[in-house]
Amino acid sequence: MTYGSEWDTHSMELQPYQQQWPQSPVPWKPPGSGLAVASMVLGITSLVFCWWGLATLAMWVLAVTFGGVSIHRATEAGQPKNGMAVAGLVLGVLGGLAYMILGVVTLGAMFII
Repeated sequence: MTYGSEWDTHSMELQPYQQQWPQSPVPWKPPGSGLAVASMVLGITSLVFCWWGLATLAMWVLAVTFGGVSIHRATEAGQPKNGMAVAGLVLGVLGGLAYMILGVVTLGAMFII
C-alpha cells in the first residue's frame, strides 16, 4: 500500500446522483414592509427629538405618511395591518403634537430652530 492511495480521488467512483443530506424545511416568512419600519423609526425619533424644530416637522410628516401608505398597501393586498406601521403612525402623530405644544409654549421660537 502506498502512501495516500486510500485518499486518491481517481480510484473512487462517484455516483451521478448521490443521496444528499436531508435539508431542514425553512418556514416561509412574508416579506416585511420597509415603509412600516421607516414609519416606526421616524415616529420614535420625532417623539424623542421633538425640540429639533424643522427636522422634527419633517420626521413626523414622513412617519405619518409612510405609516398610512403601509397600512393602505396591506389592506389592499388582503394582509393584516402591520403593527410597526400602526405604531409609526401613532408615534408620528404624538411627535407632531409634542412639536406643536413646544412651539406654542416657546412662542414660536421652536418652529424656526
